[in-house]
Amino acid sequence: MSTFKNSRPETKQAHDTATPPNLVQFMLRHWRTRPTRANPARHLANHKARRAALSALFPRELLVIPTGERKVRANDQFYPFRAGSDFFYLTGCHEPECVLVLCPNAKGGKGHKSVLFGEPNPGKTDSSFFTDRVNGELWEGPRPGLPELQVLTGVDECLPLTDLESYLTTAKSKATKDTGC
Repeated sequence: MSTFKNSRPETKQAHDTATPPNLVQFMLRHWRTRPTRANPARHLANHKARRAALSALFPRELLVIPTGERKVRANDQFYPFRAGSDFFYLTGCHEPECVLVLCPNAKGGKGHKSVLFGEPNPGKTDSSFFTDRVNGELWEGPRPGLPELQVLTGVDECLPLTDLESYLTTAKSKATKDTGC
């Protein structure tokens, strides 16, 4: 099974120097907590209905729908991101580097459990907030975390992208035993 490839450039380059510990301590304190801006997608009921229709077409099948990733234009500049049409059709989500997994329910159960894998946002509690030039909130602006993605898309569960491979391995083994996710 192949892992979800990430084409974004490494956040640390050979010419980067280590961040001084005093700067890290200074940058991580005295930030106001940001209120959660979790609003459901505009047509959430339609996206849920589309997932249910897809589920009905593929009973007992494990379905994996990736959104795609940002493409590098030059160095650390990216082309504008456009989510995969199939992914957006099912979720209403515009975020890059997400994967929707529709996992069949256990024996006798109809439908699928919808699980969205995405990039967690540690906010201003982690030094990547200002040291990560690709995804750092200081450079790129705020982005939704996993709880916000779950509210936005209305999926059953939202997990970090790093858990995708192990989740698919487990789901595949459960599917062969016909026990569902």
